[in-house]
Amino acid sequence: DFLAEARLSGSTAPIIFDDPVSRLDHRRINEVAERIALLAGDNQVIVFTHDIFFATKLLSLFEKSKQCVYYQV
Repeated sequence: DFLAEARLSGSTAPIIFDDPVSRLDHRRINEVAERIALLAGDNQVIVFTHDIFFATKLLSLFEKSKQCVYYQV
């Protein structure tokens, strides 16, 4: 719900996600990663996660889009 609301509001404020995919199955993780990558095209997005599958999917989407820059810490 939050992702849909953030997208529709038109706000360009930075968005921080703290482990947004805990307890989600792989299909939902893919959907959340795609939505965050889309949101990152217009907003600064910061994501904290320990889920390696999600991180890999998100980084792959960022590399494909060539619009996003990411930093690994």
